[in-house]
Amino acid sequence: MYFSCFRRLAVMVCLPLLIGFSACNKFEYSPNEVRLDEEEKDLTRKNLDKIQALGLDKKSTFRFAVISDTQRFYDELEDAVKALNQRNDLDFVIINGDISDFGEIKEYRWVNDRMQKLKTPYLTVIGNHDCQGNGKKIYQAMYGVYNYTMNIGRNRFVFINTNSLEFDEPVPDLNFFRSALQDTANFDQAFVLAHIAPDDPDFDRNLEKEFTRISGEHKVKVSIHGHRHLYEAPAKNYGDGVDYLIVGSVQKRGYEEVTVTGSQVDLKRILF
Repeated sequence: MYFSCFRRLAVMVCLPLLIGFSACNKFEYSPNEVRLDEEEKDLTRKNLDKIQALGLDKKSTFRFAVISDTQRFYDELEDAVKALNQRNDLDFVIINGDISDFGEIKEYRWVNDRMQKLKTPYLTVIGNHDCQGNGKKIYQAMYGVYNYTMNIGRNRFVFINTNSLEFDEPVPDLNFFRSALQDTANFDQAFVLAHIAPDDPDFDRNLEKEFTRISGEHKVKVSIHGHRHLYEAPAKNYGDGVDYLIVGSVQKRGYEEVTVTGSQVDLKRILF
């Protein structure tokens, strides 16, 4: 009798503890906590490796798509992924910032879960909304550095953080930008991917002139941006050879198709 009572007491005391320990890995202590599974980490490097493995430098033509501002537009993003997957001529996809709305890890996850259904690799740049809360650390953990480059044959891609209002230090980093484009003998044309365009009020006005000078003098062909949500057709806003393009929010059910054949670049707005 005594042993039976003791056993029931032990079960009553230990069972809640066992349940708590078994569930601890699933418990979200804070929406700002940076806790990722291994397959959710370092996605930029992983996807750059996948793009490199495609051997695009050996192809006469390659093609990619750019979407932007996926923040909270999850149904539209799912439709975008379905539309992109219906094609067999896209080599990769870029999200041009504002992946999340409030910089929360669950938002990053919701978008990545949908983007993982793509048949192609995808790359990102950081947007101003991605910097909210603990979003900067989450972006770095899930994707990687804010500023990076990619080469495809004689094409240079520069991905750069232009969210000036979200950082204490000067943004964009013009030292990185110059360095990324200074070796003009090694590429024939360049593409800039950045969330906020240089003519936007949220871009650091003190850095606009130098940013656009670097672009204009270092073979940048197209500078692609988001942030404003509405599509804006390519325009040579600074009187040089650079086309500045706003792709618009995924909520508007459109993306930019970019086709590169040698020195020829074709831009096309696609609705889905």
